[in-house]
Amino acid sequence: MTKNSPRLLMTGARGFIGSACLDLFSQEEMEIYATSSQPVNEPTHRHVTWIQTNLLKEEDCKKLIETVRPTHLLHLAWTAKPGKFWKDPENIDWLQSSLALFKAFFENEGDHAVGLGTCAEYESNHETCTESLTPTFPSSLYGACKLSCGIGAQAIANAFNKKMTWGRLFCPYGPSESPGRFLPDIVDHLLRRESIACGSGYQIRDYIYVKDVARIVLALLKEKIEGVINIGSGNPVSLRDVAKIVTNELGYSELIQFGERPSLTQDADRVVANVGRLKEELKWTPLYSLEEGIKEMIEYRSQVIKK
Repeated sequence: MTKNSPRLLMTGARGFIGSACLDLFSQEEMEIYATSSQPVNEPTHRHVTWIQTNLLKEEDCKKLIETVRPTHLLHLAWTAKPGKFWKDPENIDWLQSSLALFKAFFENEGDHAVGLGTCAEYESNHETCTESLTPTFPSSLYGACKLSCGIGAQAIANAFNKKMTWGRLFCPYGPSESPGRFLPDIVDHLLRRESIACGSGYQIRDYIYVKDVARIVLALLKEKIEGVINIGSGNPVSLRDVAKIVTNELGYSELIQFGERPSLTQDADRVVANVGRLKEELKWTPLYSLEEGIKEMIEYRSQVIKK
């Protein structure tokens, strides 16, 4: 570690995206402070110091920044209860506390912040979602609060003449993804030889492997690209075709029962990223195809289910 190594404060480090980021970042020459609402009693990664704090308390956010004095901030923490986060009133609490965190960071000479938004900030059912062209018109409380957070954080950064990046994440998937989402649910059901009722399956989505997400986030921290940028693969695929990849590995296609439950109100027909900024400004290409990512995911979850 050198004197000029970045000092990164990372929230949400124990979450699905955060864990993948921490695995990657700990291989870099940077000083990392990771937050958790629960005690972390044993070291987990090199260069990582864990701090227990309650990010929903604005005073705790200010104290955290004043204690760590980070040069970089990666804010991932948010409510993420499967099936509930779309309407969860806690979204409002996270919006308020997140803006307090960004304000404290820039007030204390923080240089560059990256926050994680969502494709749910966009108006539904465009051919592709382009950062500077597609209207933002969230249909959920979650999307509205994320959009407000991104706009507010950028305004705070501008006020302090600092750099702010807001990544709009599309459909991440991976081994430790929480049950209650489409891919882990069908993988787990087929591994257990159980049937699963699904919606129509004709919705088009943009899936990106969680390890590729972590690579993009690291690049955003290093390159200091400003403003909104999509985090996706740019590859449209129907949920039926995603399921077919799973059944090509596991068989038991008859256990996936499409059309047996109504679609959720927040389910848009098409959600696909324009990844022009990723390709042009970061020179980014994915390491994992959808088939490769799903295969790795199946291998991991099969071991979990055996336990």
